[in-house]
Formats: sequence, structure tokens, C-alpha cells
Amino acid sequence: MYQNLLPDGGERRQRPRSGPALPMLRFEVPGVQLCLPLEHVERVLPLAARQAIPAGPDHIVGLLNLGGEIVPAIDLCLRLANPAFDYDLDTPVLLCRHRGRRCAIVVAAVHGVSRVDQQGLRRATDVVRDGRGPFLAVFEEADRLVFMLDLDAVCDGLQLDQLAAAEANPA
Repeated sequence: MYQNLLPDGGERRQRPRSGPALPMLRFEVPGVQLCLPLEHVERVLPLAARQAIPAGPDHIVGLLNLGGEIVPAIDLCLRLANPAFDYDLDTPVLLCRHRGRRCAIVVAAVHGVSRVDQQGLRRATDVVRDGRGPFLAVFEEADRLVFMLDLDAVCDGLQLDQLAAAEANPA
């Protein structure tokens, strides 16, 4: 079930590029179709045992221990201010790399990899008035909108650098 999607590496792009089709991992939370550039996703895992964080933000559903590395698990549905959905140990988790650190994003379903024509992408700020959503771009496919997730915005406030320091220097 552990599937390696991409080797480590790849820096986040600030906005969609123009040019040929871009490989994207397609997934969803209830009511929202989403994608991430494949270069940001290391693997898709089942949701394993996690440690709750007392008094932590609602959308941080716990910490995962992945081979000794502590990784925050984000419920994307809650992060998008949507109602929570039920999940179990088989619920998919996207293991992503953010600023050189890992984060885990809990989603409802993963639909696989597809190529998205970059010329069809519109910046999210061009279509969302307040621009506060954690999206880089949006495109239409099969009469529905698909949002490209902004990993910086999703992970904003996680203080991954502090988590890394705590891992390196346990008390």
C-alpha cells in the first residue's frame, strides 16, 4: 500500500508555469476536487496510528511517526473550513515535502496522476475575490472546478522548522 510516487527534491513553484502539461496528483475532500504538482508528493500512505496534539489546531489531527521522523497530519477538509468527514486507518494520506520538511495531508480519496494543461490554469486570486483560500490555481474539467493546492498556505503556521529542531534536540 505504500507507494513511492517521487524521489525527494523539487522546490515549490510560486505560481503555475506556462508550457506543456504538468503531472498532478488528483484527490478530493468531500465537495472539493483538488490536485498537487506531483513533484511535491513523496507517497500516498494509509492513515496509521497518530498521536493527538493536546490543545492543537482543529485541522492538525495529530502527529505521525514515520521511521523516527515526526510528521504533522493535517485534515485538509477542516483546513478548508468544511465539515469534517469520517476516516479510518485506510483513509489516504499524502506525504508531502514542504520547505525541506514533511507534512501529511489527510484526504477522502486519491484519483491518481493526470497531466494538466498549464495553459488552462487560472491563478486562484483571479477567480477568488478575497484570495485567502490555500490555492495557487483553478481549472475546469468535466464541468467541475479543480483547485491546485498551495502547500505553503496549507502548512502555514505549522512551524516545521521548530518541529525539526525539537526532533534533532530531544529534551
